[in-house]
Amino acid sequence: MKSFTVYGKVYGKESSFTSADNTRALLPLPSLLIVADAIIACKINDVADCICFPPAGVMFGARKGTQVLDIAHAVQLHMQKGGDNFGSAGLAQGDISSYYDSINCLSIARWIAEHGSPDSIFWASAFLRLQLLPSIHLTAGNACTFVVNERARGTLTGSRSAVAAGRIPVETVACDLSPNWHLSGVRTSEDCSITFASWVDNYYAFGSDVSAAIRIAENFEDELQRRWGLSIKPSSRSVMSASPDNNDHDDSKWPLCACTDVLGHLISYDSSPWPCWRRTEKRMWGAFWKNCVGQQTRGLSVQQRCKMMNRCVRPVLFFRNTRWPFTISLADAQRKLQRKMLVQFLQVERWPEEPLDTYSQRRFRAAATLAKQHGDWGVEHAKRVCTWSDHLERARNHSSLASLLYRWHNAQWLEERRLNPDVGGPLRPGTRSQSGFVCARWDESVAKARQVADGSS
Repeated sequence: MKSFTVYGKVYGKESSFTSADNTRALLPLPSLLIVADAIIACKINDVADCICFPPAGVMFGARKGTQVLDIAHAVQLHMQKGGDNFGSAGLAQGDISSYYDSINCLSIARWIAEHGSPDSIFWASAFLRLQLLPSIHLTAGNACTFVVNERARGTLTGSRSAVAAGRIPVETVACDLSPNWHLSGVRTSEDCSITFASWVDNYYAFGSDVSAAIRIAENFEDELQRRWGLSIKPSSRSVMSASPDNNDHDDSKWPLCACTDVLGHLISYDSSPWPCWRRTEKRMWGAFWKNCVGQQTRGLSVQQRCKMMNRCVRPVLFFRNTRWPFTISLADAQRKLQRKMLVQFLQVERWPEEPLDTYSQRRFRAAATLAKQHGDWGVEHAKRVCTWSDHLERARNHSSLASLLYRWHNAQWLEERRLNPDVGGPLRPGTRSQSGFVCARWDESVAKARQVADGSS
């Protein structure tokens, strides 16, 4: 690791909260160190995979074989199934403060050396050397040169080994504490209780009520601080309850919210998709105006603009609508938005003396024809719901929290309660703690989605 020189501009920020001794440089690694970084990351992941195997009811995201929807959909199903279990569902969430900037590399290296194979001490030393050794000299012209102070904490932002090492604090604490959380979690079977999920520095505690979820979260926070010196950002804490009466807790530390953001998905306490749809619609319009109209699209044909919209706007929707229960009203809302966007590409002449309402209907019929050619968003929603349902039912995915909750108290269980006069009645399964409007259930919407998807093929 010889010294090397990087020429270019130096960018920085000035803040009253960042002292000079905490300043650190973010520099691109040279080619050889990129290869070394990838090898070190593979070795750290091998050790973490062997030691930090998630127990039943616990899920660690941001690793091979996981995706954001595994956790976001699990949270939604948790609130939905809790509402159908007399409101017995609570969620607590938080975010570790300045995670990669606060990781103690020496503690990580010590853990790797103690828990890995005999050659792990070599990889632990290589990790330390890569993350902490670089001594940065900044030269501004010929006027001044100063050295950015050496770090004892924090990892190189963007390096693969930093991402691999970031798994260790959260996963080791959750694995060790999970047996203590069994009684506070959501019992889906005799030997499985859903309790905890994490995605890098975001964690989610599942409880049978708000108090149980907070107990899990605070137990995790205390141990994370004691063992690894990592703290939780106070403003990131929040709780959500499936029952409005189930909120006996310290509201100053754990504010109760009706909707919460879970990895880009806005999830409501009653599992309604409409708050998330309204926010998604605004973001789709933002992507549309920035990418599909204006100077950058001048000269493109209608078909080319449609392809541009599918590349830039549709992913904003498809990232989220798989989690939404399929309903005709929600599918129509997506179709309507698609036609409003497509009509911007069409140049339909108004006939002489044609009424405005007739002219508008004709334009939107042309947009509907164009939508069918490039994929109707309402039909695509149905297909994505069916695909995700098939994914959750596959045996290899049964350990996923979303799959566990999807198969627990499913549509068949609700129908059996409706047919049992001792517990329910027609259209009433007798599972709610109070009367009121019930949002569409995701698992019951799958049958309707299959009808729409099959009818379009």
